[in-house]
Amino acid sequence: MAEGSGPITAMELRYSPSCRAAWGRFVISAPSGSKIQVRNDQGKQYTTYGSGHFFSVMVNDKDVKAWACGTWSGNLDCTHSY
Repeated sequence: MAEGSGPITAMELRYSPSCRAAWGRFVISAPSGSKIQVRNDQGKQYTTYGSGHFFSVMVNDKDVKAWACGTWSGNLDCTHSY
């Protein structure tokens, strides 16, 4: 797991070794219209919109690096990659 690095730590990057996928999660209760972008260094990128403690879709993390960024109410928080 990697946590956000912004002044408000709002994001987590989660990883599943069984399916070798990564996804982002808001650890704060994000307001309606918030979004998570999860991507990897192969150029795959997905955006998920929601509110509350929601998750992004999964992105391949097999032998590549992935990271997630959350945007809410004009704020941005991104995780470190792994």
